[in-house]
Amino acid sequence: MNKFFLLFFTASVLNIFFLSPLYGLEDSPSSQAVTDSSESVTETLSASPAQYQSEDPLFMTDIPVYFGRQQFVKRISERPREAQHSSVSKEKPLGLVFSGGAARAFAHIGVLRRLEEEGIIPDFIVANSMGSIVALLYAAGASPDLIEKIIIEYPSDALFRPEIPLNGGVLDTSRYISQLYRLFGELDLKDLEIPVAIISEDLETRRQIIFMEGDFYQIMQASISMPFSFPPVRYNGMTLIDGGVTNLTPVDAASEHTDRIIVSTAFYNRENDYRNFVTIINRAFDIGKTRKGIGQLKNTDTVLIRCDVENFSFMDFQKMETIIDRGYESADKAAALLDEKGFKLGISWDNERLETLEEERRDLEDRFEVITREYKRTGIIPQKEISGRMYAGFEMYGGTRDDYYLDDSAYLFLGQSAELGYLQAGIREYWSPEDQYGLDARADFALFGRLVFKNRITAGWEDFNYEKTLIYNRADLNITDDGEKGFRLFAASEELYSKEMDLEIREWFARGGCDFYTGNYSISPYWFNQYQNTGGAGIENDFKIKTIGKFYIDQRSVIRVPFDREELISLYRNDGLRGYTREGNFERVLVTNNSLTFRTGTSLSFGEILLVKDFAASAFCDYFETDKGGLSSGLSIDLNISFIGLTSLFFTAYAGYDYLNSEIFSSVVIGNRH
Repeated sequence: MNKFFLLFFTASVLNIFFLSPLYGLEDSPSSQAVTDSSESVTETLSASPAQYQSEDPLFMTDIPVYFGRQQFVKRISERPREAQHSSVSKEKPLGLVFSGGAARAFAHIGVLRRLEEEGIIPDFIVANSMGSIVALLYAAGASPDLIEKIIIEYPSDALFRPEIPLNGGVLDTSRYISQLYRLFGELDLKDLEIPVAIISEDLETRRQIIFMEGDFYQIMQASISMPFSFPPVRYNGMTLIDGGVTNLTPVDAASEHTDRIIVSTAFYNRENDYRNFVTIINRAFDIGKTRKGIGQLKNTDTVLIRCDVENFSFMDFQKMETIIDRGYESADKAAALLDEKGFKLGISWDNERLETLEEERRDLEDRFEVITREYKRTGIIPQKEISGRMYAGFEMYGGTRDDYYLDDSAYLFLGQSAELGYLQAGIREYWSPEDQYGLDARADFALFGRLVFKNRITAGWEDFNYEKTLIYNRADLNITDDGEKGFRLFAASEELYSKEMDLEIREWFARGGCDFYTGNYSISPYWFNQYQNTGGAGIENDFKIKTIGKFYIDQRSVIRVPFDREELISLYRNDGLRGYTREGNFERVLVTNNSLTFRTGTSLSFGEILLVKDFAASAFCDYFETDKGGLSSGLSIDLNISFIGLTSLFFTAYAGYDYLNSEIFSSVVIGNRH
């Protein structure tokens, strides 16, 4: 084990000294750029008592810094409006404020949907934290329906990946930003259809930063950079984090420009166990930012849409549809008050402009569908620019749905990855419980949005003596258009060398065929070839059927027979024989896994940082036939352990009885895949 920690230390040093530019760890520009490149507010300082009128940076921390304020004010003052109510001045723009709130903040999508039904389009939007995502996507031209798709269409594990916090955060956002870039292209806040003010905090100067112009993607990253979860963003001489850490509801940034303000909130007001130190820390941070937001609400005459999501955890990203519906319902309750105060009078666009908007939205939706289909076909999100991360984890192979036949090991690993475009590559140092350690290199890349190549080579040592080498290659050609149903062609090969083998008696397993699949069903006929040139044909199927309530029937079968009846073939761990008591070579392989599964659909949080979700309990009965038949049965549980609801570790445990061999068996499979 000491060898692994030696490798860990060496890799960390190399990462810091040689790879820091890849992570943005290079020296940031001087924080003086904050003052030089912005329009800071000085009225507060000049109105203070003389002893506080100082250029001392400490006494400047309560003065916000604006980027693009003059142009922002000009844009919102020149936007066309109607004054159907005599009490409403044409000179007063309509502002919309979105609070933060992590997963709860996506209730703002439902609010936008209901406001549009009332014909309300704001003159400008102010937002921070996760509310900034909704504000920025809407201002960039996305409809509420498209924003919802952007949020829920992709599994969070594919977009947010864990990393060692060498740069200040434990989740990497580069894939998420790259996917948005593919959809919207180059954007600057000052060019968005609806003016926005996005709020962050600068760690360098401790001042509030209000962006009304600047790079769309970097400002979005900065606005959601919750401490510890996401790394701060180096931008324009600043080190930026989530603006919601000091004020969850930035009403004052809107009241500077108008007294016609709609505020949509996503406060947190659920019961907690304050014996948990993590919960205490979270609440301690929440007190100040909520108190400040409430104070500004009470001192400003606004129309408040208090979204009914306050009992949701900030990790409840898997409940997006419910949260969005709650936002819609909450906005619906406020609709009468909006009409009474004349707040339905926002942007007044003529029919030609509205038609152009609808056309632009359709173009975005079409582009999103193309991008999403490509992802579902390839599983790869092309990177906007080179990105890298260092990560650690644990994973076990040999599960019933693994693609590897010759690898059934467990690994504790330290990894380094880099991605650019459609290429994803990485190298990992690993240690296994068998006291083996070594290197594992991988490279995946896609061509034409349909053809995917996966490559892996693993070399292992024991006491610095060569132990084994595994070479894996796979190619998939996805024929289907939508990536959700259709068929793909595949070819894969594995070669295993060890110190007991020479080049003539290595072990290998190769197969090729096609997968026919839908959301809940797949069937895969294939040919195979294994060591000693034994060839044959196989077929696998996997389906899930919902029965009553939350009960499902899961069934999986593997049938494999040699072409030559005189030849013998192997049974592999991922053929699905739970317990794996059958070793050796056989005339045929037949395994069926049959389960009645109860999926709760509920989640349980621990300390508001770990979320247990997707819990399922199953009673299973497996039949197997190799040289003779057998039966086993037992119980299993499956769940995901998610960090802040965005990246998961899967866990499977089962135990049962093998009636053929009169044995009790049990196993645990746990890991995360990168």
